[in-house]
Amino acid sequence: MSRLPVDDVPRRRARLTVVAVLVAVSAPHMVRPGGLPAWVTAVFLALAALRVWVELTGSRPPPRALVWVLAAAVCAPLPVAFGYHPSRDLFLALLTLLVGLKIMEARSQRDWAVTVLLSQFLVLTNFLYSQSVPTALYMAAAVWLGLVALADLADRVGAVPVLANGRLAWRLLVQALPLTAVLFLLFPRVQGQLWSLPADQPVGLTGLSEQLAPGSVQQVVLSDEVAFRVAFDGRPPPADRWYWRGLVLERTDGQRWWWDAPGYQDAAVEPLSPADTAAYTVTLEPHGKRWLFALDLPVAAPPAGRMLPGRQLLASAPVRERRRYRAESFTRYRTGPLSGAERSVALDVPRASPRVRELAAAWQTGDPGDAAVVERALQHFATGGYAYTLSPPVTGPEYVEPFLFDTRRGFCEHFAGSFALLMRLAGVPSRVVVGYLGGEPNPVGGFWVVRQAQAHAWAEVWLAGRGWVRVDPTAVVQPERLTGLVDNRAGAATGVRYVMPPPDWVRRAVRRLHTLWGAAENTWDQWVLGYDVARQARLLRRLGVSAPTWRHLAAALGVCAAAILALLAASAAWRGVPRGDPLQRVYGRYCRRLGRRGLPRGPAETPLAYARRAAQAWPEHAPQIAAITALYLQARYGPHPVPDAAHRLRRAVARFRPGPRGECAAGRQRREECL
Repeated sequence: MSRLPVDDVPRRRARLTVVAVLVAVSAPHMVRPGGLPAWVTAVFLALAALRVWVELTGSRPPPRALVWVLAAAVCAPLPVAFGYHPSRDLFLALLTLLVGLKIMEARSQRDWAVTVLLSQFLVLTNFLYSQSVPTALYMAAAVWLGLVALADLADRVGAVPVLANGRLAWRLLVQALPLTAVLFLLFPRVQGQLWSLPADQPVGLTGLSEQLAPGSVQQVVLSDEVAFRVAFDGRPPPADRWYWRGLVLERTDGQRWWWDAPGYQDAAVEPLSPADTAAYTVTLEPHGKRWLFALDLPVAAPPAGRMLPGRQLLASAPVRERRRYRAESFTRYRTGPLSGAERSVALDVPRASPRVRELAAAWQTGDPGDAAVVERALQHFATGGYAYTLSPPVTGPEYVEPFLFDTRRGFCEHFAGSFALLMRLAGVPSRVVVGYLGGEPNPVGGFWVVRQAQAHAWAEVWLAGRGWVRVDPTAVVQPERLTGLVDNRAGAATGVRYVMPPPDWVRRAVRRLHTLWGAAENTWDQWVLGYDVARQARLLRRLGVSAPTWRHLAAALGVCAAAILALLAASAAWRGVPRGDPLQRVYGRYCRRLGRRGLPRGPAETPLAYARRAAQAWPEHAPQIAAITALYLQARYGPHPVPDAAHRLRRAVARFRPGPRGECAAGRQRREECL
């Protein structure tokens, strides 16, 4: 490779900045789990490193014919690697490789500018995989860096410092914010998720499965992801009623429990008192299934959803995007009588071992009644040596008998599934409910966070005169779970490990930071990602548009955009009005400052003569006076231009703070001696 001409060297910094921009915007795809394949990342980084080597050594880039051959070689394996059907991962890999090849192919100023614009498409691709606050902040920094690269490319002589271009990019972003906000608020919204493709399939979504078997809830509890957020209309209900209903599992084979569409209708439900009703708003994170969650028991289904028997809520489509809905629930209630079909399902036990049947039969001694049978069962779990642990001993799929008689250690799925099975064997209608328990308060945002780590399973039994009653056998063995003192993710095979409290100041600081970050995430989710058609309509109604249409939106958007552009144009015109030499303005400010201190400049006095007088008056500031004068003379009268001279002179004058004339460094000489 031949060397580049000397005149091309000053633009090397701009080209290296462009390469840095491309690597920065592609980095999230390289480190994201399930992101770019390793070979695509390796090829892209190799192309970027080769271009950096070309720029640093002053060599010419490879011929374009070689770049075309390389393009065919690296793009040919893509259909094999991603399958022969379009997908966002395929398009992302193709775009990344093509951008890397464009780095090698770029020669002219136009090529490099086009490469920067291509980097902004890579910025957008990051939002197809994550719309979190950190992603948005990182991409904003990438956009800023792209503007710095464009400013560097426009500087053909390399005379403008990088910091000056950074400030210019920052000003451009700030000037664009008002118009961006207007476009976001008033541009007609579309139904559905913006940052997704129709063919996308959810990857890595965490949620509850449709069956209860050893390990099914445990896998969910190992995740610290947010399941949903809740904002109550008034005072929240007591903590012991924070059972978030999800799936009602009524079918069992004696070991597993699973969901099946019921073939009966629910009886009526009524609260025990008017105070036993709670209204709230749920912001549900995408989990790829149709289940919606509500405080036990929901009164009605939210819009675009329906209520199945068992008071379980079902969305009209899988929840693949963040969903916000209103709900109302009874926290204490009484349900009606069982129908024949519902009773038949709630007592069905296909098989059970003789030891399990004998245990259930022992609780029926003396015909005590269903309520007494439930109490005897709970007493058995409380005094039978049972312990709660996240890592129970391995028993295989046939877990009920080993758990009840041998290991006596298990997770909530062991307790709920075994208890419900024993109730059916004892003649008490029962079922298993899977959902979440509890919530973390966020006082800054005024909402509660329910995480995957709070997944839980409990049982329900039907008692005459009361209807379906919630029974949580796990709480009998481990009451601390209801108080939030147990770290479920830290469970060991020997039992539950309790959280050791850190020092008070550390706990308060971490809690405060966690609360603030949670509030910021919720605000981002509600007002940015959740800004949909309904929220836009409510905003317009507050502005006085009672029945907003697309015509109202277009008119408001046009007026606001025109006003903002007019203000920006007026500001640019005002800045462009000639006001004399900027160097002369700054130096005049310096002279006026000395004049206010008692040393005005004479009408015919040269800068050097004035500097000598000032140095005699303020000998402690003589180096600053000499530097200001030298910079002014060199920039104004020197043979070569001084890069960013006005800014440097402005900073030097701003740092110059002389005292009143006659105050020398020691402060002891008389005024005549200073002169």
